[in-house]
Formats: sequence, C-alpha cells, structure tokens
Amino acid sequence: MTPIAEKFRTAGQELRRAEYEQNVLFRVSTLWGFSEKGISLPVAVGHNIASGPVQFMLDPDAAPDANCGMVQFGAGKLWVRYAAQLTCPRAFEMVENGELDPAFLIPWHIVNTEECELNPDLSGWRACGVATVMMGNSGVSVGAG
Repeated sequence: MTPIAEKFRTAGQELRRAEYEQNVLFRVSTLWGFSEKGISLPVAVGHNIASGPVQFMLDPDAAPDANCGMVQFGAGKLWVRYAAQLTCPRAFEMVENGELDPAFLIPWHIVNTEECELNPDLSGWRACGVATVMMGNSGVSVGAG
C-alpha cells in the first residue's frame, strides 16, 4: 500500500472510531404491533391471565419523555423506553362472562424499557433479555428478562 493510501485508510479508521464513540439520544415516534401468541397479563397481585392475541401502539397520553432512547456507540449499547397501550380480545370475552371487571376493557398502559447490544459484526442490534414492563391499569409491575 502506498503511503498516501495508508494515510487515507488511517484517517478513515479514525473517523469511523470517532463516530462509533458518540452517544446519541433519539425519540420513538411510531410503534405498533400485534402478537398472535399473546402474553401472561397481571390482573391482580399474584393472578395472571393468558391474553390470547395482543395489539399494542404508542400511548398518545404518555409523557413527552416516555418514548425515547440512547445509543452509546463506544460501548455498543442501546437503551429504549416507550409507553404503549395494550389491548386484547380475551379481556372482552372475560368481561362478558363475568370473569373480569369491565375496567379491564380500557387499554392497559405499559412502559417498557429495553437494553440492546450491537452485533459483533455491526449488522444490527439484539435484545439482551433485559426488559422491564410496568402495567398501568392493574397496578402491578412486571419484570421480564
């Protein structure tokens, strides 16, 4: 390699390293999803129900700082927190059958915090299995991870 090519290669590596070591804050503005599998939802302390299919979207009533994240490129870490509303048809069935209080027809308000790591090959992010879900309607906090 010529000295000029080596100089450009070294400068490029230093520039990439500087970009990699930056911290970036970001806002989550759109998020929605649907799960056919469902989850275990707390409806009272020590009592969960199988939700059946679940639909969720960002909570329009959440505080402005509820939907944000931070990337630490130098550490290869990403944290994201989002507030969402969660609904499931199973709750409607249970209310109709008298198994659940009608208050559970109001969407559950959840706040989820996820920690992710950068893939070693820099191809993307993977969840570390560290998540905290706070359920609003039931008054029960659920830790996942």
